[in-house]
Amino acid sequence: MKHISKFLIFLLSLTIVNSNLEAERNKYQSNLEYKTKENTNTNYQNKNLASAKKLKNTISPQIKVNTDDYDLNCIAKTLASLSFIKTYSKEITEKSIVVIIPSYNNIKWYEKNLDMVAAQSETYTNWRAIYIDDCSKDGTGDAVEKYITDHNLGNKITLIKNSENHGAMCNLYNVINSCKDNEIIVTLDGDDWFPNNNVLFFINQVYKDENIWITYGQYIKYPNREIGHCEEIPYSVIEKNTFRSYKWVSSHLRTFYAGLFKKIKKEDLMKNGTFYSVAWDLAMIFPMLEMAGKHSKFIDQVLYVYNCTNPISDCVKNSKLVVNSDHEIRAKQKYRKIDSLN
Repeated sequence: MKHISKFLIFLLSLTIVNSNLEAERNKYQSNLEYKTKENTNTNYQNKNLASAKKLKNTISPQIKVNTDDYDLNCIAKTLASLSFIKTYSKEITEKSIVVIIPSYNNIKWYEKNLDMVAAQSETYTNWRAIYIDDCSKDGTGDAVEKYITDHNLGNKITLIKNSENHGAMCNLYNVINSCKDNEIIVTLDGDDWFPNNNVLFFINQVYKDENIWITYGQYIKYPNREIGHCEEIPYSVIEKNTFRSYKWVSSHLRTFYAGLFKKIKKEDLMKNGTFYSVAWDLAMIFPMLEMAGKHSKFIDQVLYVYNCTNPISDCVKNSKLVVNSDHEIRAKQKYRKIDSLN
């Protein structure tokens, strides 16, 4: 065991490991080490949250799972996806990852949001975050500023405090265009959070495949712990470039190279010269999926906690506007596939 440079990892024996985990594990076998805990199968069979919390205590301290956000099966599946993530050799390159957090009036959620962002440092180092307070009226900006200072995170988290409200799409557009083309962008809403401290490490493993330019994922809802609606887009849709006529399944966690985003025409993110205020995620994801084609990847492991309790959510306040914007964006001209990001 002397060759392990940084972490000692436990591979959990799981009854619900998905079929592609074995392929991933074999692929990275030279860089990753596993160890099985024999008593975990019994724990997984007891389907209640109390046992899930008990299970957490059997896991290596480096794997932190917020059991308040998970049911038992979800914990097991997430840990399955992390079984090959720990303990890696120095040969593995950490790509630059930028977590962008558009936020408005999230005084209730900013701390949990940032706690889980900061926790990524326990397993991954080459990341930074940009938190955009969009002229909040509840003191979110000042609270985030104090959080960064109190936790000595000035070298990791940059705070932008807008003097007027611009909307999430405008903020994302400006910030992503300030990033380097080869940086991986991870979008995280200010009222949501990561479910564990291995998210960025996992994303880096995915992007080791140079054929991957964009990913979309799976999330879990808070507080009811329901799994989201995301699923893999059929090959036929990708080949025929019919993303806009297919159902919406490309939600959180969304990641992509900044260079891919920069190829989107600014006017396609806008209506009548103004950035979309709702359904803006469709406006930016559809073009990137169309350009990427086979260079996209669906990640079925839960890497995102979607907060359903925020009363100012677009889906709650502007459902009619969301539907109208959805139809308008789907009717826009589709993008052609590109051969490279250069």
